[in-house]
Amino acid sequence: MNIGAKSIVLEAWFGVDQVLLNAPAGKVLHGDIYENYLTAKATFLHNLYEICAKIKFNPDVNFNNVSQLAESGIQKAISAKETAKEILRDTDASELVAREIREMGATEKLSEEQVAKYVVRKRLNTVALDCLVMESIIGDNNDAKKFLREEFIGKVLFEAYKVTRDNLIHISFM
Repeated sequence: MNIGAKSIVLEAWFGVDQVLLNAPAGKVLHGDIYENYLTAKATFLHNLYEICAKIKFNPDVNFNNVSQLAESGIQKAISAKETAKEILRDTDASELVAREIREMGATEKLSEEQVAKYVVRKRLNTVALDCLVMESIIGDNNDAKKFLREEFIGKVLFEAYKVTRDNLIHISFM
């Protein structure tokens, strides 16, 4: 794999924490939850690495040091969260979230308000992660989109991406 794709995946290492936790994982998670989160994040990013390799992603990036890489990842994550908020304000997206809230419904342990907060936060994190990582590697690359939609290995990688993303989000809520 080329250095540019590796840099993007490493940049995402920092960005994922910003999207999901608003801070480095080591500062807000501890014990088994921290270990599970790191495992899920590594799995998620390894899958992203595999996608980059299959689509021959070769960005022209140049980071001089880890601090620069981390800052870029954090800034992209902040931007991705803002983009996700705009997307979720869309009428169709709002209706999807409302339907998901109704389907989940209140339970003995969770009020309607708690369910609504959970669903909105989960959907926001899902869209923000997609904006952070998939938009940066896929963007307007129609060949990459076609690969992920139509070719068997592309479909498998994309399904694995979604499963690992959802697992990471789930663990970040603990």
